[in-house]
Amino acid sequence: MNGWLLAASIACVPGCQEAGRSPDRGGSATSRVEALRKEYDDAYEAFSRKYQAAKDDGERQELVAAEYPRPERYAPRFLALASEAGGDPAAIDACAWVLQRSQQPADKEAAYALLLASHLESPRLGDAVRTISRYTSTIAAERFLRAAIARSPHHDVKGQANYALAGLLAGLADLHEAITGTSVTAEQRAQSERYFGSEMLDELAVRDAGEMRGEAEDLLEDVIADYGSVKGARGELAAAAAGDLFELRELQIGKVAPEIEGEDVDGAAFKLSDYRGKVVVLDFWGFW
Repeated sequence: MNGWLLAASIACVPGCQEAGRSPDRGGSATSRVEALRKEYDDAYEAFSRKYQAAKDDGERQELVAAEYPRPERYAPRFLALASEAGGDPAAIDACAWVLQRSQQPADKEAAYALLLASHLESPRLGDAVRTISRYTSTIAAERFLRAAIARSPHHDVKGQANYALAGLLAGLADLHEAITGTSVTAEQRAQSERYFGSEMLDELAVRDAGEMRGEAEDLLEDVIADYGSVKGARGELAAAAAGDLFELRELQIGKVAPEIEGEDVDGAAFKLSDYRGKVVVLDFWGFW
């Protein structure tokens, strides 16, 4: 993204003026980022108190529409701070906030551009890398992760980037199938274009889902072999990568379901294989 496009993405996100004035003058880059983060957190806490005190669903819906502090309204200010901070590590904090909270691809692309420009060799880059997952897959994120793998001198950042890239490629493979399948309607395609943009979808459509999943498997094997002790969001990467690798290889459509053993509601032991040849609906749930 060139400088003009970056400035446009910062200036033109709808609703950005509603988040208030820029904090944003005076003090260190770190203090300014922290002040903006606190402003958002305070607004969210105030909203939450009102939401919990609301009398009914109608009042809650009105409250969400009027007062919910949408991260997309704050993202332009975080991006502006990151841009002004240049190579200061506070810029990584600002970009990571945007990557974690904003749902707008344009915000995320602007954050990646800032990180690519000034922070690929930072030991703090992992803070931004860890915000990327299978469920936040874009080609802009892929380019960022590949650059981090190629240029970071830090073992832990490389490990986190390899792990994140594996999940991202699996997510892109899923998205590829979602936009190219024969059952995709024009309305679904248009909705995807509004969110991701037609340029990204066109680029993704010509890629091969099997190749992306194959590379994801290779990356996960590399993570287990070379970066297993690196800490990730879910503990050491070796365990997380092993679980993801099992999912990619064994829990895809068309695969035989793995054996499941347990007790039914009456306490009788059973195995999934007891029902081989029958239609079975599995409902997994839990509390987190």
